[in-house]
Amino acid sequence: MKASLSLGSARRVGLDIGGNRVVYDVRAKRLNEATLEPEGGRISIRVLVDRPMIEICGNRGRVFITSERKKRGEVKTVRAFCEGGAARLIELEVNELESIWKR
Repeated sequence: MKASLSLGSARRVGLDIGGNRVVYDVRAKRLNEATLEPEGGRISIRVLVDRPMIEICGNRGRVFITSERKKRGEVKTVRAFCEGGAARLIELEVNELESIWKR
């Protein structure tokens, strides 16, 4: 999936992907645990969700994070969120990839 968020006055923005949160802390300039400078008051995020892992790419490769999914199983919902002020979701695109495993 890919998303673009305008930070506005929010303290935190991000995506909740089936209970797994991708969070950008505006004051600390951190995407999850990685330092990421916004570009023109915005951030872009690309996320690949696999069964055991989640991979996050911020601002076209400025940061790349691989971590274990805390909530596993099928992802039924994807939600954008903001906390501590207003922000704007500019773009959200979600695509499901076909499995390479035969059933």
